[in-house]
Amino acid sequence: MHRKEKLLHTLLTSEQQLSGIMLAPVVSSLPLAIQRYDDPFLPFGKAVIQGTRDLVQIYVFDLAAYLALGGAGAVALERTIRYVDEQIITIIHGPFSRQAFAGLTDIISFGADAVTGLDTPLTGVVTVSNHGVHLVSAIIPLITVGQQAEGAADMPEYVNRIRERLLT
Repeated sequence: MHRKEKLLHTLLTSEQQLSGIMLAPVVSSLPLAIQRYDDPFLPFGKAVIQGTRDLVQIYVFDLAAYLALGGAGAVALERTIRYVDEQIITIIHGPFSRQAFAGLTDIISFGADAVTGLDTPLTGVVTVSNHGVHLVSAIIPLITVGQQAEGAADMPEYVNRIRERLLT
């Protein structure tokens, strides 16, 4: 079993309360300091991850939100996923209709640890790819970020508000 697969299994079967963040950025909803970038999703994702990595075990990335920027969004998604620490699980949310989409987790693609399945909500079945496809049922409480400005004037304040939501 792959190391990340073991980590995911351990997290999902432990007594520990899991918490995660779904990154679903919309340019017009990001803090103005981030909107000024030509490609704002990478600095947004990095800032959120940097400010919350000590509080979460899972990051979920909304593929449709990232692809709204076309190729630049796909590159931002790949680079943001690679920015996440090794001990944190990364999941791409499609949701995907066939297990063939588990290839999105390959090292030569986006490099995520898992993808979501079509017939489940965001907090449901996760498809993990490594020497085959495995289905894991899980309820993962997620906080979605990037779709509302959170009333923050700058990115540090935005991240602090996310941290407050995670801690309550």
